Amino acid sequence: MNYKLISVLLLPMLIVGCAATPTNTTPAASTGGNTTDSSGLMNTGIGAITGAAAGAAIGAAIGGKNKAKSAVIGAAAGAVLGSGLGYYFDQQQQQLTAEFQKMPELQTTPVVVKKDNQDLAIITPGNIAFASGSSVLQTSVYPVLDKIIAVLKQSLTTRVTISGHTDSVGKPDLNLQLSKSRAESIAKYFIQQGITSSRIQAFGYGDTQPIASNDNDQGRAQNRRVEIKIHAPQ
Repeated sequence: MNYKLISVLLLPMLIVGCAATPTNTTPAASTGGNTTDSSGLMNTGIGAITGAAAGAAIGAAIGGKNKAKSAVIGAAAGAVLGSGLGYYFDQQQQQLTAEFQKMPELQTTPVVVKKDNQDLAIITPGNIAFASGSSVLQTSVYPVLDKIIAVLKQSLTTRVTISGHTDSVGKPDLNLQLSKSRAESIAKYFIQQGITSSRIQAFGYGDTQPIASNDNDQGRAQNRRVEIKIHAPQ
């Protein structure tokens, strides 16, 4: 059998996978953070290519004497899975953004949902989740976390990383501990709501990863945040 020919015939499948997903037309959050620059095409396309490469490698590894055939079949399967995951993340970005925009408490300090390479990142302002200097979750953040939990329950193979961040006010070691405690509080809530602990990692970074200037109130407010990233299965 001519496996080179089969490989050529499979290439249009990858291209179709890239083109089949519509561009995200959901309005961006008021902070301007939720932009997609045609991510509907980009994310699905990258997922298809990545999936194809991984599938080909796995197929070749287990194919025995028929490595070429197994690699081709693996590439096709991987492309389908990869593009499907990309489309899934596109849809979840749109869904979460729409849900958050409906919440009155998020109108002045929106939760931003955006793509970060192959991850889906949800950036929650610190004042929504915690009182100043506290790592105890405020009940007002529960609806936000519950929406994220619903996404995690839809795909049991995705993983989540929770990162706590502070501004530069106060001692660095105290900021580091506070940011870690806040991330762990959210992780604990996720586990209480049925997310397996093995899917979750929690870290604190203190004031070491600012996204805005710490020289003014507006910048410091942006730096006080919790980032929740949903990762594709490895």
